[in-house]
Amino acid sequence: MQHIAIRREDYVAGTTQRPEVGVFTQTHVSHRPTPWGQIGVGDIVWMKWSGGPIIAKSVVQGFRQLRDCSPKQLQETTRGFRLYDLESYWASLKPSFNAVTIYLEHEEWLDEAIEPVARSYGDSWIVLGNDNPSGWLTTEGAIKPVEHGGRPTKGGVSAGLRFRILRRDGFCCVYCGRTPQNDGVQLHVDHVKPRVAGGSNEESNLVTACRDCNLGKGKSILGAI
Repeated sequence: MQHIAIRREDYVAGTTQRPEVGVFTQTHVSHRPTPWGQIGVGDIVWMKWSGGPIIAKSVVQGFRQLRDCSPKQLQETTRGFRLYDLESYWASLKPSFNAVTIYLEHEEWLDEAIEPVARSYGDSWIVLGNDNPSGWLTTEGAIKPVEHGGRPTKGGVSAGLRFRILRRDGFCCVYCGRTPQNDGVQLHVDHVKPRVAGGSNEESNLVTACRDCNLGKGKSILGAI
């Protein structure tokens, strides 16, 4: 079986070498959450940034299915992983729910980010099955590499190019050294030579910057104009 896991950009991060996610959780108050009963050891999980491309893949090492559990009980299933210390997530959960914890191994970045034409419509987990009926992972137009000319994001930088810059810089702000994993910062792609000064979208002119450093630089530039 194959699956698409859709998470915030700051959650699916890691080092230049590989993602460092390790575990996913899915919850639902009244129903059994996807992929309850539809997942097995050895399944492939494709990791997709919410609102962005698919950027990594992994293999299911194991999983747990819990009925009527509490946030604390679910949190214990993630002990030893970064998610365990994300208190804002545990505080956001209802007092009781059904849950699935999925443990990952063999995590790896894709050589190129790929952007599916198919849409999740708010779902955070898509079960593809074996024959891929939804067309998420076909090579005939339903999924395509995102190159420089791909769908633009802020600053005119395509999703694929943005992924390459973040990965190249180890998902770390080049100015202050902070990361989403360790410091909870939001990462931007910064133009070393600003676009207002004629800077291009070439990789040599792009670096990873946290929101604070990027906005601080922008204010300095505007003040100098």
